[in-house]
Amino acid sequence: KTRLIRTEKVANEKQASGVGTMGGFGETQLEIDKRKIAEKEKSIKKQLEKVVRTRQIAKSDHFPVVALVGYTNSGKSALLNRLTGLSGEMASESCDKLFTSLDPHTRGLMLRSGRNILLVDTVGFISELPDIFKTCFTSTLEKVKDADLLLHVMDSSNETKEYQKQSVVDILNEMGCQDKVKSQCVQVWNKMDVLEDEEKKQLVSEDGKSILISALHGTNCDKLVDIIESELSRVEQERENKKLDVPEYYR
Repeated sequence: KTRLIRTEKVANEKQASGVGTMGGFGETQLEIDKRKIAEKEKSIKKQLEKVVRTRQIAKSDHFPVVALVGYTNSGKSALLNRLTGLSGEMASESCDKLFTSLDPHTRGLMLRSGRNILLVDTVGFISELPDIFKTCFTSTLEKVKDADLLLHVMDSSNETKEYQKQSVVDILNEMGCQDKVKSQCVQVWNKMDVLEDEEKKQLVSEDGKSILISALHGTNCDKLVDIIESELSRVEQERENKKLDVPEYYR
């Protein structure tokens, strides 16, 4: 809306040709700016309405929700496409563009056990988010709060990967997802195909909650699906234990 910070006099002097009625004046530049902003706001509202509908569907059908989170351009959309077997026009856009996933894509995935889950591709995180994006960004990430499991997708080839990783964790913590980050999150190091063997060893932990993959080539994506199923079962069992108040030494 900074374009609107101009004097009415200057705006009125700029007439758009061929817009007005015959013999009259066309739209002023200020009016054109206002109309474009109104159209953009309307488009964003429609996108946010889709987010709300997706959440309602997930809750009503009781499908486990797995949310893909990560710094922008980490390969989340490419991983969603790989796991769900979609490509071309049906695939989530994977271009190198900021906020290309502003409208989260939600797709179903059948696990090896035959169980159905929902995979959600959220907007790419960035540090020092501009104010103009904060409302849209926060709204699209509401899905994260309701997710049963998070997949933190990271670009293992990026020189600033540790900084990007911490930026995402910090944002999740600010959203109140500290417990989810600690106990309901799988670290997915993408783009392993460009790493040396020594680099791969440094990234994988021994707790079974991190994995190296290549969304582009599909490497280890089948193992990731197994981890998803295993972690969902663990999370759900812990949830049931809490409901029943089962002592920890009986679990």
